[in-house]
Amino acid sequence: MDGKYELDYLKRHQLRERIISLGVSYQQVADFLGIGKSTLQRWINGKITNCSAALWPRLEALLSGRLDAELCLCAKEEAASKYLQRSKVTSLDGYEALVEQFSQAYHLCCQYNCQQEFLERMEQFFEEVAEQLPSMH
Repeated sequence: MDGKYELDYLKRHQLRERIISLGVSYQQVADFLGIGKSTLQRWINGKITNCSAALWPRLEALLSGRLDAELCLCAKEEAASKYLQRSKVTSLDGYEALVEQFSQAYHLCCQYNCQQEFLERMEQFFEEVAEQLPSMH
């Protein structure tokens, strides 16, 4: 195939199993890959059996597990952002719990050599959360 790569049954099955094992949603994986959720679903269901040459390296890296940490952290960042939009952290205890969670995520990122851009996004997000807190004296 010219400029396209085939998603055979094994690769489709691998993709579905990877999504399940990581505990991420189809939408999170689609966003991570830069495709629509419906495209991802059609790949998995076999309704689309090819992938563009431009997207293939990222898909292969996802299938091999090389992007697991980055995908999971992106999904957690998205979930944390939605959580904070719904319920503001207003107490010192809540802030300390958030600091602990971010610290663990940040160290995980460093351990898996996540891209510097992602680490900077985490730091910026944390600063935005800290700015939302009332002054606690």
